[in-house]
Amino acid sequence: MKRLEKIGAVLFSMVALSALAPPDNSPRFTAIQIAENSSVSLALSGEPTTSYNIEATEDLTSTFVTIGVVLTDQTGVGSFTDIASVTLHGQRFYRAQKSL
Repeated sequence: MKRLEKIGAVLFSMVALSALAPPDNSPRFTAIQIAENSSVSLALSGEPTTSYNIEATEDLTSTFVTIGVVLTDQTGVGSFTDIASVTLHGQRFYRAQKSL
C-alpha cells in the first residue's frame, strides 16, 4: 500500500504542474512513467536544441534543486529519468527551467 501512496504523490505532482498553461516555447512535461525499478521518467517539450535544468523538491515551500539537464532534439523533445525516485522520496515535484 505504501508504494501506491508514493506513486500517487508523484502523479499528483505532475497533474498540478501541467495544469498551469506555460507561455509559448516554455518547457512542459508531456508524459510521466514509473518503472518497476521505482524510477520516474519525464518527457518534455520545449524549444528545439535547448538545454533545460530539471529541478525537483519534496515540498513546494522548499527550494527546487537541479537534479539533471536535458538537451532537446531538433523537434524540441527531450526526456529525463529520475533513478529510484519513488523509493527514495515520499513525494517529489518537478519543473524544467531553461539553462543559462
